[in-house]
Amino acid sequence: MIKLNYYCKTALVKDPIFATSGSACFDLRAYFGPDSRKITIYTPSNEKIHRHCQKESVEGEFSLSLGPNERAMIPTGLIMDIPRGYSVRIHTRSGTAIKKGIGMSVSEGIIDSDYKEEVFALIRNNSGVAVNIEHEERICQGELIKQLDYSLSCTTIRPTNDGERTGGFGSTGVK
Repeated sequence: MIKLNYYCKTALVKDPIFATSGSACFDLRAYFGPDSRKITIYTPSNEKIHRHCQKESVEGEFSLSLGPNERAMIPTGLIMDIPRGYSVRIHTRSGTAIKKGIGMSVSEGIIDSDYKEEVFALIRNNSGVAVNIEHEERICQGELIKQLDYSLSCTTIRPTNDGERTGGFGSTGVK
């Protein structure tokens, strides 16, 4: 069995977990600890700003308000030690997407085995209203993937059709 080691930046960081014994991916959580409360935000017009997390109440945890169509780099507090020959793929959690309207700002995040810095989830608010992302909320899910060993090679011969397709992009219709 392959092991994916990870390092928690502080003892306050929650471990990634598989939600059930049948889960294909492990959940990653937002970490808004003392060293991670100033978050990089990109506005719908691509302006880069910084926003501080807010405390909901005296006893409450910190959360980040993300406006409609804003994107944020949400810290996880984790540094992964991905084995050579593997990568970690970060995906949107379906429950978070349907219930809050937030998901990955890219269709899939890819963490290479030689990246040894904190993992951030690139989250986008796809809804029409501001949403709060709570400290320790499960915000995305990760999956360890084995890489294929391949090379790139330029050829001088144009590839020919070897199947039924008779057109280009969109040629198979919509239904």
